[in-house]
Amino acid sequence: MDLFFEGIITLLLNHAIVQIQFENNLIPTRVLKEDKEEYVKSLAQSQEQSDPKPFVEFMMGSMAKNLENEISIFLHSTEMVGENTEMGGEKEKRGEKTSFQILSTLKNNPKMTTSELAATIGITPKAVEKQISRLKKNGKLLRVGPDKGGYWEVP
Repeated sequence: MDLFFEGIITLLLNHAIVQIQFENNLIPTRVLKEDKEEYVKSLAQSQEQSDPKPFVEFMMGSMAKNLENEISIFLHSTEMVGENTEMGGEKEKRGEKTSFQILSTLKNNPKMTTSELAATIGITPKAVEKQISRLKKNGKLLRVGPDKGGYWEVP
């Protein structure tokens, strides 16, 4: 299939999904790769039954799962307050915010590269490397496997 048409189909599917979420008062949420099959099944089941309940239940569970992950990462990141005495004042707050963003992003996308992470968060690759080094040193982040083909783990 032509790449252009694949893009159009994806755009239309995303629009339909957002419309279903809006009609059922659901907050749009991200669906993790490991939940993709269940997501598609719940969407198909809702369409077959002309009943949004299976999709709504899946999305509510997905939102709860994502919120639990985000809360866990946030609580984990707050344990770092005061640990790094090299930083002070506003820089420390920014560093903590960046650390939280890195942990949150890598929790949902463990195979992301540092360059992709930098682009996603909006900081330089060098800054990402510095934050990752600090997170690894503090036991907040673990690299499993090689640079190419490995993945990040948020303990």
